[in-house]
Amino acid sequence: MLTNPSHYVLLSHKFNLTQPLATLINREASYSLSSFGGIIFTTQDHTDINSLADIKNRKIAAVFEDSLGGYQAQLYLFKAEGLDLPNPKDIVFTGMPQDKVVEEVLAGRAEVGFIRSGILEHMAEENKVDLNRVKIIHAMNSPGYPYRHSTILYPEWPLVSVSNIDPQLKRDLVSTLLSMNNNRELIDKLTIGGFDLPANYSPVYELLHAIHAPPYDRVDRITLLDFLKQYSWQIIVFGAIVLALLVTTVRIKILNIKLKNEKVSTFHLLQIVKSNEEQLRSIGNNLPNGYIFQYTISTDGEHEFKFISAGVEKAHGLKAEQVLKHSALLLTQLDPQYKVLLEEAEADSARRLSDFSIELPFLHANGTNRWFQINSRPRLVNDLTVWDGVAIDITERKLADEALSLSSERLQLATRVAKIGIWDWDIVKNELVWDDSMYQLYGIQRGGFSGDYDAWIRTIHPEDKAYIDGEIQAALRGEREYSPEFRIIHPDGSCRYIKADSQTIQNSEGKPLRMIGTNMDITERKRIQEAMQRSQSALEEAQRIGHIGSWDVDMINDVLIWSDEIFRIWEIDKTQFEATFAAFLATVHPEDRDKVTLAYNQAIIDKSVYQVEHRLLFPDGRVKHIHERGEPYFDEDGRPVRFIGTSLDITERKQAETELLSYKDRLEDTVRQRTSELLLARDAAEAANKAKSIFLANMSHELRTPMNAILGFSNIMRRDPHLTEHQRENLDIVNRSGEHLLTLINDVLEVAKIEAGRLQLETTAFDLGGLVREVTEMMQLRAREKGLSLTLDQSSEFPRYIKADEARIRQIIINLINNAVKFTEQGGVTLRLGVKNNARQHILIEVEDTGPGIAPEDHQRLFEPFVQLTEGGGQRGTGLGLTITRQFVRMMGGSIAVESTPGKGSLFRVDLPLELASPADIHGPEIRTPGEVVSPIPGTPRYRILIVEDQRENQLLLRRLMTDLGFVVKIVENGRQCLDVFQEWRPDLIWMDRRMPVMDGIEATKRLRQLQDGQTVKIVAVTASAFKEQQQEMQDAGMDDFVRKPYRFNEIYECLTRQLGVQYIYTDSQPTEPDTLQLTTERLSVLPQELRNELIQALKSLEQEHIDTVIEQVLPYDLVLYKNLSKLAENFDYPSILNALQATTLQLP
Repeated sequence: MLTNPSHYVLLSHKFNLTQPLATLINREASYSLSSFGGIIFTTQDHTDINSLADIKNRKIAAVFEDSLGGYQAQLYLFKAEGLDLPNPKDIVFTGMPQDKVVEEVLAGRAEVGFIRSGILEHMAEENKVDLNRVKIIHAMNSPGYPYRHSTILYPEWPLVSVSNIDPQLKRDLVSTLLSMNNNRELIDKLTIGGFDLPANYSPVYELLHAIHAPPYDRVDRITLLDFLKQYSWQIIVFGAIVLALLVTTVRIKILNIKLKNEKVSTFHLLQIVKSNEEQLRSIGNNLPNGYIFQYTISTDGEHEFKFISAGVEKAHGLKAEQVLKHSALLLTQLDPQYKVLLEEAEADSARRLSDFSIELPFLHANGTNRWFQINSRPRLVNDLTVWDGVAIDITERKLADEALSLSSERLQLATRVAKIGIWDWDIVKNELVWDDSMYQLYGIQRGGFSGDYDAWIRTIHPEDKAYIDGEIQAALRGEREYSPEFRIIHPDGSCRYIKADSQTIQNSEGKPLRMIGTNMDITERKRIQEAMQRSQSALEEAQRIGHIGSWDVDMINDVLIWSDEIFRIWEIDKTQFEATFAAFLATVHPEDRDKVTLAYNQAIIDKSVYQVEHRLLFPDGRVKHIHERGEPYFDEDGRPVRFIGTSLDITERKQAETELLSYKDRLEDTVRQRTSELLLARDAAEAANKAKSIFLANMSHELRTPMNAILGFSNIMRRDPHLTEHQRENLDIVNRSGEHLLTLINDVLEVAKIEAGRLQLETTAFDLGGLVREVTEMMQLRAREKGLSLTLDQSSEFPRYIKADEARIRQIIINLINNAVKFTEQGGVTLRLGVKNNARQHILIEVEDTGPGIAPEDHQRLFEPFVQLTEGGGQRGTGLGLTITRQFVRMMGGSIAVESTPGKGSLFRVDLPLELASPADIHGPEIRTPGEVVSPIPGTPRYRILIVEDQRENQLLLRRLMTDLGFVVKIVENGRQCLDVFQEWRPDLIWMDRRMPVMDGIEATKRLRQLQDGQTVKIVAVTASAFKEQQQEMQDAGMDDFVRKPYRFNEIYECLTRQLGVQYIYTDSQPTEPDTLQLTTERLSVLPQELRNELIQALKSLEQEHIDTVIEQVLPYDLVLYKNLSKLAENFDYPSILNALQATTLQLP
């Protein structure tokens, strides 16, 4: 049983419990403690409470009456200091936890608190209390104890048992508990600090007895019967006296006669008794460690010492007169549990008149515990049971017994932990006795071993039995000590290694009687030795293979130790070589000996690494090259004592180096020649790559620049309300042709940019599900026109919101479906959407058709630029759709594959890794569609606009737009003219073409920024470049903005707003949303039927440039409608436009 100290005292008073077997070590935070105390505290605000005396009549908070650390220890402190105990009326019991006591004091509901040590520190760690607010009363300091306390420290919880428990079981339990301290994992799980040897709990007994706490809180009432029992002899004496007075007169004469006759004999008897008493007293007083006594118990229960020798004073610190006067005084030195034991033994001895023998501990008056062996024999004398006995002080023997027991337990624990067993063989009786550890070493249960020599021999490995029997016989003959190593076989078949040691005990004739010894399990050591042997063998083999040997110099004794490999390298017989440093030096090539000696000595002087290369000279003239490396070692005084190192045979390496040097010159010549050729090839490749880039830039500029003029002026002319229908149709043809040509140009440039590595992805979060829905709705129209079905098969795992390049993914899906619809004449097309391996970050897009199929040899040609497998048939396009699709997929880290059988259709599969997004990541900006620009708002300055452009058509287009806005315009044709005009005219904004003769726009901008006022002028690049990276080049040169040819008018207007803050008057300035409600029948009806049909066909073709060209034709009819259609087309919302146009066609006559 494990319980708290005060509870242990209470239970030991009621039951027959053992002394504590062990003491709990409590774990508190990072401390392991086996004791605790009590705290008396108040707050710093109570400046009038500084000592125990100040607590009188104060309001006190405590845990409960039975709390040793939280109440009883504090009361005992008052008692020990000679102060009155606190008035119970002033004490409030809060109950557990003890934190409540602290809260009562801090809240002011109590002035003083009683708690267990450690509580304040724990609450401070949890930020429940500020220790600076707390004042400790009667603070004590105990070395090694980490917590504040006011009382002495008391031991923690004891482990006890009932007295009839098997002693071996108790020892095993204590041994196990003490060994738990080494098992940190178990200790941590139990949240304790472990167990220790039993502490002294007598201070707890003393405390409880002093404050009359249970079990010392009862004072028996004296009843009439108790009174009669207690004073029976006085009553008897009183009655006898009365009776004697009555008969005295009658008998006095008779007695006088008898007295006269006996007077003489009585005198002689008194002399004998006196002599005997003197002799007995002399014996008792001369007992060195004890005393003699006569102790009586009357029939009415009266206990009395009739005699006690003077030795009681030394034994108990009490004078003999005190004990004789107060017989119970001696019993107060007994612990309550032993007092009960004494009473039971007395009663049994009195009842049976048997010998009385008991060992009891008494608390000496000086505070020490003393053990006594009390022996006596009872006899009946009238109505008294008389014990004449002797009490001998056996304290030293007890301490020796306890030390022996503890030593035995520790020995058992040590042998168990060290896996050492102890055995004792009685040779004469052939009885072999094992301790518990032996049974564990041999893996045998106690009942499974007969305990004789033959039974033990059977446990030994068959290969070791003869050897062990021989060692035993040799030890018995006295030839040598028995100290072998052997193997044993466990019952489960496993093998263990044992190291045995023993001593043989012989009689006076030299005949062996007993062997006593130990067995130790050395299995792990053996395995380590075997591993080391294997490692040594491996090391030697590695040295042999690597031609590297090791050496060790004993510098004190001048002894050189070489490994076998060094002897092989040196080609020396180890038996014919005197291993010294001088002998080694003699083997070194004479020209290298000084170098080796110098390096060796320098390493010792500098305490550094020894490293040198030298040669060995053999008698036959052969030479070997050796690389040596080592380190010296020094003693505490800095003297060199040892030098350890290695020797590596580098002869082959040296030969290889010589051969390499012979090739060096030729190799250097070859390298120089190849380097020259590579430099020429590199320059040619760089020139070709630069030429290609220049060609692409020139082609982009030369193609887009005239398209800017064609599309720009055709749009301006088409806005003229005086045009005839025939003129309008001609302009529409020009626009459509121009847009188609621009689409072809863009496709070719897109492929060129991909091949040049200049295409960049723009990753944004978007609604993939919405994109798929829009594309499929749009493609349904083209499929139905050809009588085909378009089916969507979408997995439930297919993600809706992703982060990727939305335009590229849209183009991939459109290209694949458009391609399938284009080449399929019957059946249909299926779009399948799913994920790869159930991972939503990896999507699969499949487009399957029932078309004519593709021959296997053509699968790869599909993705080559400008390749169309089907000739004729009115097919349109550049043959770049699948090429661009594959490049987009690869740029996104994915792959595209085709599966097709001629006559059975084709399946294109796209595998794309991507990043998931959430709806919150999607930001849809409000689309504003202001009306057509009429003019700048009133008050707008007449800005000076300089147009730097070498193409006259583009000059005229930009001048027309600027002058329509009321701005002052000047035009120059190159960068040089721009610099000259700028210094004279100081424009507000410059439209700067990038590519011009004499000086291009980049160089002109850089020089402008260096001129006075050149930092403030706004410069906008107008370029036909198809490369986005050139935008960074223009920004680095100092340009403020960028407009790409061919541009739309609204791009020019918006750029002026960004750079100069120009605001406009529009025909309609209300914001509109790009939904089908704006594309009403009324608004669409203003368009001619042929323009509506043309727009429908353009939408079905899915060619963005074509669609934009047709939408541009809407501008003269309705500016708001034009803006709305443009925004919807920019967002690829083709289904909304198609639905509105078809609805208008159905409603109009």
